[in-house]
Amino acid sequence: LIFKVNSLFCIFFVFFAWGVTFAMVGVISAVFLKQTLAAAAGDGEVAIQERMMKKAKDVARLKEIFSEGDIDGSGSVDWDEFVAMIANPRVRAWLGILELDVTDMALVF
Repeated sequence: LIFKVNSLFCIFFVFFAWGVTFAMVGVISAVFLKQTLAAAAGDGEVAIQERMMKKAKDVARLKEIFSEGDIDGSGSVDWDEFVAMIANPRVRAWLGILELDVTDMALVF
């Protein structure tokens, strides 16, 4: 019986194997895509949290800089204190990291 098989069965099994393989690849791709989209959706929330944490750190650092610049302890920085504060290269570098130009800061006063 094994040796008396029609050659048309060979064509059938080639197409059958091709179809099953195509279906398996499609299912695997769909599962992979689902996992990727789920991970990407979670990354948005993580990015928002990281941005909020960075903003909080930057605000805390600015408060620290301005409290160090408040020499007389009045709770505010006047022009003389501001000029003295801007003379510090560390303060200038930090404001540069925050993309704040010192000349722009001078316009505030």
